[in-house]
Amino acid sequence: FDHDQLPVGFAVGRDVSLAAITAIFSVEYLLRLWSCVECPEARGVGAWKARLVWAKSPLALIDLMAILPIYFEFVFSAQGGSGKSKSMLLRNVRLLRIFSVFRLEG
Repeated sequence: FDHDQLPVGFAVGRDVSLAAITAIFSVEYLLRLWSCVECPEARGVGAWKARLVWAKSPLALIDLMAILPIYFEFVFSAQGGSGKSKSMLLRNVRLLRIFSVFRLEG
């Protein structure tokens, strides 16, 4: 089944849903990045260093890799290139979102 051949109503609904989910995940990621300095492990360390340490953690990287492909796809499509193979690769990387939903971060 080719996702590019969806009826117009479904395609619009898919795009709106994808934009809303991406916005929610992006805001949540940025809020966790900003507030990670309040964790007990971050005390005594500078705020930006604590954020960098958190951003390099495996679960934070999974979350980032789950949302970045959507932004890359937007940039590729805005550049006007064919982007079909790039788009398919990025769609496959989105599977990491499953890991971010089921993560067990403490």
